[in-house]
Amino acid sequence: MPLVSNAVGSGPGQRPSRLLLWLSTLTVLAAFALVTLGGVVRTTGSGLGCPDWPLCHGRIIPPLSGPALIEYSHRLVASAVGFLVVATWVLVWRSHRREHWLSVPATLGLVLLGPQVVLGGIAVLQELPPVTVLVHLGLAEALAASMLVVSLMAWRARDGAPLRARTNDGLLTVLAVGLVLVGFGLVLSGAYVTASGAMAACSAWPLCRGTALFPAEGLPIVHMLHRLVAGASAVLLALTLVLVWRRRADLRSISLVTGGLYVAQVMAGAAMVWLHFSPAVRALHLGLATAVWLAMAALAVLVRVGARHAVPSAGTQADAPSGTKRSLTWSPRGERLR
Repeated sequence: MPLVSNAVGSGPGQRPSRLLLWLSTLTVLAAFALVTLGGVVRTTGSGLGCPDWPLCHGRIIPPLSGPALIEYSHRLVASAVGFLVVATWVLVWRSHRREHWLSVPATLGLVLLGPQVVLGGIAVLQELPPVTVLVHLGLAEALAASMLVVSLMAWRARDGAPLRARTNDGLLTVLAVGLVLVGFGLVLSGAYVTASGAMAACSAWPLCRGTALFPAEGLPIVHMLHRLVAGASAVLLALTLVLVWRRRADLRSISLVTGGLYVAQVMAGAAMVWLHFSPAVRALHLGLATAVWLAMAALAVLVRVGARHAVPSAGTQADAPSGTKRSLTWSPRGERLR
């Protein structure tokens, strides 16, 4: 029996329903909005706009002041994300529990949801300790990536592509997975720069204070370590994109998107320093960082599952002499037929 049938239904091996497709997509968008709004909360200093939790100043309806409204909006979006994650998991578990590329990330998202919510409350009640804020963000980013995998695989199955294909391109897989890990470290290191008060410790870009490549004291070191992680991720990203471009024609579009987002994020980081750490630019920088991380995660997953269809190359059936039959064999790299 084929893994993905031509019918839309609720049994194992069926194509995902339209409801699951759009619900999972909405969950990804909501999770992205949650992380971005969390960045707005931090950059505007609104983290304690509601000093208690889960209420705000002891009330269900918050005071009509800027910081309280910003913080409470973040909580409302978090509540919506929680509902969407649970609903997505229910749909996946009812209809596709045997499809591991759907059930595992959906379950992971559900598992991450609880600690992420609890840490959000602890962060407020303990007046935003840096480590707690950092872990809270890390869980939110991992949750968004998990939901992204569900959405990607649901749309892929809807198009009739197999979900259990495996690439045999070990080097590209290692680069893509390494890129995801370094990208996650980049997001966390940036969050630690903000939480530790090192944001304005370097007043120039790309050097710290216009002279030294690497400072020798306290907070500037924290700031420059983040930039070094950014540089390492740029090198790894470049290597990955070159290899994707050469070996996986089906992933060239997403590789261009990932590279473009990364360049935009770097430019936003530079502009943040040049514009004296404007809250709007800082929020933009975090939003782009999340977008880059999600694009890296999507690229790694698509590299891992292999190409949707075989892609003919020079010297294959199209070039065979008239009357000669050539055997067509699918390649996990998606780069040639044999």
